[in-house]
Amino acid sequence: MKNLMAGGLFFFIGLGCQKVVHNLAIVKLHKAETVFVTLGEN
Repeated sequence: MKNLMAGGLFFFIGLGCQKVVHNLAIVKLHKAETVFVTLGEN
């Protein structure tokens, strides 16, 4: 039972990290896109 709880905890931490990384990637892509659009308009 203890192992199951620890496994679940690691699973949730892993999911949380994945979500954060995914969100950061989206923000970076969006910023890069904005820069390209701005450069293209000049």
